[in-house]
Amino acid sequence: MTIRRVCVEGSSTNNNPDSPQPDPSFTSPRKTYIRKNYATELDDFDNEIVRRIVHEFYERSWFIEMLQSLEEACVIVMDNAAYHSMLVDNFPKSNARKSDIQEWLTKKNINFSSLETVAELRERVKLLLQTQKKYELDELALKMGHEVVRLPPYHCQYNLIEMIWAQVKRQVATKNTTFKIAGVEKLMHEAIDSVTKEDWINCVRHTEKIQEEDYKKEIHREVILEPIILTILPGESSTDEDDDDEDEL
Repeated sequence: MTIRRVCVEGSSTNNNPDSPQPDPSFTSPRKTYIRKNYATELDDFDNEIVRRIVHEFYERSWFIEMLQSLEEACVIVMDNAAYHSMLVDNFPKSNARKSDIQEWLTKKNINFSSLETVAELRERVKLLLQTQKKYELDELALKMGHEVVRLPPYHCQYNLIEMIWAQVKRQVATKNTTFKIAGVEKLMHEAIDSVTKEDWINCVRHTEKIQEEDYKKEIHREVILEPIILTILPGESSTDEDDDDEDEL
């Protein structure tokens, strides 16, 4: 009703009373707003360069500093995030051109036929990727006397730091009253400092329990889902058996 009254009052300010008054109308500013689309011109090569720059100046330097602070050999649990998974060697992408794949295989002294198709060359790269890929952070930790254990893809429930991070965020959300970035940052540091050794122990026990339960489920699944083998002799088919059943009926 407020919008309609404003429209009526605005139309009544017309200086000529004899002219026909327009019907009240209102145009929502949300309907006239056009969101700007920021298109980027980055191709796969540029994306790889940007990702490596971010990895070099942030992730790698932080990881080295963390390794230097460890007093004894440790096992580091890590997920498969893109910034954790930079490879030592750049393998051709799945959409790489045939000439690029051939050039890469030649540099690696891997024999291939010039008659092989792009799909066949990509399959070669795929097989090599499964056996020869090495992660930069894993190799860096190994040189400094530590070992990196990577979680299976899409299994964040095995990462106990996810529960610690949830505890920190929950504490920040409970105490946040100013809703300002300075206050949130202060609360975050306080929440991180409040994490105790007992909190870590409980999270470790919880993740170990989840892993044991999933392992038992996997064993039961292998027992229940036994392979079904169908043997069809020459000259026999399922259609012939169906015809025989119809004749009997």
